[in-house]
Amino acid sequence: MLSDPPQICDRLREVRVRHFGERGRSKLCRELGITPSTYSLYEVSRVPPVELLVRVARLTGVSVEWILTGAGEIGQSPSAVATPPRTATSPRKSSVSTPPVTDHWIPIIGSTAAGAARYWEEMPVTHGGPEADARLERKLADYGSQPGETSSTPGDLSSTSDINRAVSLVQISTPDDHGFIEFLSAAGVKAKYPRGVAWRIDGDSMSPRYLDGDLVITSIDHPAVAGHPCVARQKGQIGVNCKIYQEAGREIVLIPINDRSRTQRFPANQLVWAHRVLCSVRIGQARDV
Repeated sequence: MLSDPPQICDRLREVRVRHFGERGRSKLCRELGITPSTYSLYEVSRVPPVELLVRVARLTGVSVEWILTGAGEIGQSPSAVATPPRTATSPRKSSVSTPPVTDHWIPIIGSTAAGAARYWEEMPVTHGGPEADARLERKLADYGSQPGETSSTPGDLSSTSDINRAVSLVQISTPDDHGFIEFLSAAGVKAKYPRGVAWRIDGDSMSPRYLDGDLVITSIDHPAVAGHPCVARQKGQIGVNCKIYQEAGREIVLIPINDRSRTQRFPANQLVWAHRVLCSVRIGQARDV
């Protein structure tokens, strides 16, 4: 019988630490051909797809049954397993071993939640998630406190001479000074919003405006504006949401574009922050909002 999702996530983390070390997440992700931001959800609250668990098992020699149920032996030692070929990754994504000068890189801080907001109090086991969200908040505040001039005209990138330069994803093997390991290389966007951060869209609640996997850029310098897309965080929420921002008296209203998704209403005093989406990026192009 399958274990509860938090227990499966715990065992996956145990496998990762055992075979790659406490700081080996990025190395494992490179071997699996997935991004660290996607993988991090699998260690917190989301059960990985079976195909990924099979790849982890083949890579480390552990038993898939043990990861899923906790039954039986964990598996062979790493030395007894031949390392399979590394999974091919997108040619648009590069990986560098040490952080170079990153004056045109925008850190990817996380993913936006699909559908309605979920809260840690709903989880039978918090599984360390609130602590992970607290670390995210600290990273966001730390990065946002760096000096830099920012544009006062969000959504207008036409004045940036190199905006048509192709954008790409970059991963580094060790975190930078702010704790980031994944970045969007986009010189034009960075010039316009020097304290911008990127969020990966997860789900279709903002489709067709933003598709699953698109990146949206926000900045601590640009709070949410009524009628425009934003990335918002509520008290006790698991992660963040990307929705259209509205205020209705003492309530905040977050409105999806996809009519299959649900509008969210909550008291204004439950809002931690909401930052306006300044532009969106689909790999290969940058787009105004």
